[in-house]
Amino acid sequence: MEFDGRLLHCPANLLPLSPVTFLKRAAALYGGRTSIIYGTRAFTWADTYCRCLKLASALVHHFHVSPGDLVAAMAPNIPEIYELHYAVPMAGAIISPLNTKLDSATLALLLHQLRPKIIFVDSQFLPILLQSLSQNNANSIKPAAVVIVIPTGPPEVPTYDGVLAMGSD
Repeated sequence: MEFDGRLLHCPANLLPLSPVTFLKRAAALYGGRTSIIYGTRAFTWADTYCRCLKLASALVHHFHVSPGDLVAAMAPNIPEIYELHYAVPMAGAIISPLNTKLDSATLALLLHQLRPKIIFVDSQFLPILLQSLSQNNANSIKPAAVVIVIPTGPPEVPTYDGVLAMGSD
C-alpha cells in the first residue's frame, strides 16, 4: 500500500522527525563509536546521549524550563552547542542559536523579542551579551540564568559543566 502516492505506508515513514529521535537511535546502534571530536576532547554516541539527558534534566528540574520555553545560545560550533541542540528539545523547549556576529544593539532587540528563559553564552561573547542586556530595549529581559560555557568560574556564576552536573540520566 502506498502513502501519499510516493512513499510506502510503513512505521518508518510515519515517525515525526526530531533530533532527539536521531540521537537516541545513534546511541542505541553506535553507542561505542565517536560522535564528536573537538581538539583533545572526544565523545561517543553513548556519552553524548547521557550528557544530553543530564542537561535536559537540569534544565527542567533546576531551571524550571517548560515545554515551549525558549533557551538561547551564543557560542561558536563547540561540543556544548552540539549538546544543547539535542538537550533543549529533550526538555520540550525551543533552542534559539544567536548569531555571534551581531552588534550589541541588534542583539538587544533580538533578546527583547525572543525573551529567552536561559541564555548559554561562550565566555568570549559574555561582554557583548551583558552590554546587550543592559541596553534600554532589553531592560525588561530578565533570563532566569545566564550560563557561561567555561569549565569553571566564580561560584555565583553558573557554568555549563556545573549545570550538567545538576542533571541526572
